[in-house]
Amino acid sequence: MSRTAKGPRLYLRKVRCKACGTSLPDRYFIRNDKTEIGTGCGPDRFVEAQEKLAQYIVQKYAGAIEPAHDAWVRKSNPAEVYVAEVLAEYAAGPAQRLANPANEASLIETLLPFWQDMTLADVRRSTCEGYVAKRITEPHKAYKKDPASAPRVSDQTARRELECLGSAISKWHEEHHLTVVPKIVLPRKAETPRDALTRSQAARLLWASMGWWLRDGKWVRL
Repeated sequence: MSRTAKGPRLYLRKVRCKACGTSLPDRYFIRNDKTEIGTGCGPDRFVEAQEKLAQYIVQKYAGAIEPAHDAWVRKSNPAEVYVAEVLAEYAAGPAQRLANPANEASLIETLLPFWQDMTLADVRRSTCEGYVAKRITEPHKAYKKDPASAPRVSDQTARRELECLGSAISKWHEEHHLTVVPKIVLPRKAETPRDALTRSQAARLLWASMGWWLRDGKWVRL
């Protein structure tokens, strides 16, 4: 059975030695089927590598869409904007101003394999649900030794990844004014257990806050 093509994606080629004895550093490559294109970017330039991947995808599929009159018009048309370039612009700009840009970059790297060949017009309920369905069959990437027995990704993790995609689309819209803004459909948020006070406990706190003290089963003024 033939394997499903993954589409253009980033691949980190680890350090390797040449026959002459010199070593080549870690570098990101754009891999598309049997084609590999060097980005010249190491692990410390992941955002730049993402931008080059987005440029490659736009150039690769440029003939599949009718060219817009200018870049401004194209960037406002969801059918002509690839999700990969939206994520790349988000990674290079707004995400860098967050408290933890590295975490956001990790989310973007996870999103790319599924979404990179799609345009914003493809972002809808069915594709969001398809993304979640795919993710919950995948092993948690922290378990590298034995992926087969590793726990699967939760729908709440997929939810956080889709929230990242939603943020990227929102920032793109702020800059380029999309004619139609796609809606991200998220899995239902899991309810977190909370310790709630009983009516009796709440009453005791209220009395105590007003200067009363419970002594021998009776409330007395302090």
